[in-house]
Amino acid sequence: MSSTHILLPGERVSLAMTNRDHLPDYHRWENDSATILGYGTQVTQSWEVRAGGWEGQGRNRDYAQFEVVTNGVRHLDRPGSPG
Repeated sequence: MSSTHILLPGERVSLAMTNRDHLPDYHRWENDSATILGYGTQVTQSWEVRAGGWEGQGRNRDYAQFEVVTNGVRHLDRPGSPG
């Protein structure tokens, strides 16, 4: 897996570039029931749909994507994260 590329460093929280290697983590988190409720959707998204949409999202300049990193730990890797 590749390393995290920090876009905006901070003392407590940083923003990092999304990474295709992390797509399984994004998919798991996005299909968590609390996340689905927060998004306002009603159904989970299949792996094929999520993976297929990855490239298109990266080319959308109006839709900035980032990961939250706290103390050098990716948010999705933290204990208590969905999954």
